[in-house]
Amino acid sequence: MTLNRVLSALGLAATMLSATVAQAAVTTYTDLAKWKVDVGTYQGTAVVPGFDFDNPTSVVLSGGSTLDAFSSPVQHLTVGSTWLTWPHQPGSDGTTVFYSSGANSLSFDFSPGVVLAGVNRAERVDAFGFFVEPNPFGEFKITLDLSTGESITQTVDGLGGAKFFGWAGGTVTGLTLSSEVDFAFGDFYEGSLVPIPEPGTYALFALGLGGLVLVRRRRT
Repeated sequence: MTLNRVLSALGLAATMLSATVAQAAVTTYTDLAKWKVDVGTYQGTAVVPGFDFDNPTSVVLSGGSTLDAFSSPVQHLTVGSTWLTWPHQPGSDGTTVFYSSGANSLSFDFSPGVVLAGVNRAERVDAFGFFVEPNPFGEFKITLDLSTGESITQTVDGLGGAKFFGWAGGTVTGLTLSSEVDFAFGDFYEGSLVPIPEPGTYALFALGLGGLVLVRRRRT
């Protein structure tokens, strides 16, 4: 085997393994501060253009991520001074939320956008989060649909008001929010993970280096 072939095979194997591991691993969060630390690169969308009681069929966020194909109508609402249990109150007047309009279960598709990580540089959104609040307070469940056909369900405690829910990693194609009552969700965060070499990638590099040693020995 020539040196070029060893390097090509090593690069291909490392790329395939990294992509497979990255798609398979999804971490969920109920703490925004922890999500921000782990994600690193992110941007928020607190205000989505529209008027109260609009019924949008899709929502496009500042990073280009799209929520659409809602299973039931949602109302566009603006947080006011009476929303004392929404984050950052008092002071977050104007924050956009989407209300489930009496439905206790809502599914929608998720299409990732990009996060601007610097000049002339954009990174695909592979981390996402938002705040959600049941009305009246209670627990609710959020299910993530993955491109692999699998799903992840997490119970979130909404007894004290609005709570953050987010994830990082993997390829999420859709979400389902369910509760015993209706709910509002908004204040979105789009993020891009900082690439970290996986242990399997290190192993491949070690294997490749071993192959290079064998090639050089054969040549000598």
